[in-house]
Amino acid sequence: MKIGLFHQMWAHAALSDAEFFAQAITDVRWADELGFDSFWMGEHHLVRNTPFYGRVPIPELMVARLAGETSQIKLGTGVKILTVAHPMRFAESITTLNLLTQGRVVFGVGQGSGGDIQQAGFAGIDKRAQFRANLMQVIEYLNTGPEADKPCLTPPPSPGLVDKLWVASRDAETVSLIAQQGLNLLVGQAEAPVKQAEYVQHYRQQGPLFLRNAGTIGSSSQGGKVCGCRLVHVAETDAEALRQVEAGATLYFNLYSKGVYYQEAIAEGRIPATPPEYLTEMLDRLDYLVGSPQTVAQKLQSYCDTVGLDFLNVMVHIPGLAEEDVRRSMQLVIQEVAPQLRPTLQPVA
Repeated sequence: MKIGLFHQMWAHAALSDAEFFAQAITDVRWADELGFDSFWMGEHHLVRNTPFYGRVPIPELMVARLAGETSQIKLGTGVKILTVAHPMRFAESITTLNLLTQGRVVFGVGQGSGGDIQQAGFAGIDKRAQFRANLMQVIEYLNTGPEADKPCLTPPPSPGLVDKLWVASRDAETVSLIAQQGLNLLVGQAEAPVKQAEYVQHYRQQGPLFLRNAGTIGSSSQGGKVCGCRLVHVAETDAEALRQVEAGATLYFNLYSKGVYYQEAIAEGRIPATPPEYLTEMLDRLDYLVGSPQTVAQKLQSYCDTVGLDFLNVMVHIPGLAEEDVRRSMQLVIQEVAPQLRPTLQPVA
């Protein structure tokens, strides 16, 4: 299974932007040397009054910088908040970066949170409908070549750029749309596998391959792929890994437990409302896979089997972890965990 690296680009409030970017660039160089398939980065806006917050408002700029620092790894957004982006401008970013990186790009796009939308001056819009409209415009631009009877982007799009789009969504209408368009589905690091499996199953059932088998569409349609993500930390032993993550996991849990995914899990009875008593219990609630290479490989395979994935991203960076421990974890993921994993695409029921 191909393994990508996902980075929310979070940093502790005490770390300067300059220090953070220097660390991030070094980490991506290391990921390229190790042989990670891809590097995806989150998009975040405004300084938060929280212990840590995201530092990259325009990930396309970071992609351009990292292209000159690396030689093999694919680079992209994870995710671009397409709801508040200008479709033509974003499509231009895709065509330009595809040229600058010699095709080493991937583009995750998503709706963004309600706070993201409001802060961008789009309060009151139907973000799901706006996202779908913007997505379809991006696709139209990427499919319009110089021979068409309408204006073409500069630089013009290369064939197959739509295949580089990965769409993150939870709502059924949007998932149906991207499945029927043959677009790729992206599921993130924060939500429980059983919930993600529901979206993936719906996506498979709505996609061209399933509909073609049912005799409802032409045989030329192609199906998209599914990429999942888990937060992981790997060390030589389970005990060492637990020791290394305790401070960072606690910091992360204090924010995550106030968020929508955690509160939804409580409301659905999947986790208790009482605080966790032990570190291992906290990690389970975070779906944070921590341990030796063997332990993490088993947990990651279980995740892949539950959701049904073509590709996998791992997230290894959270504030509170020592840099040397993060980089060793990256090395162990590629050298000892990845060889044990297999794609587990599940057939449509």
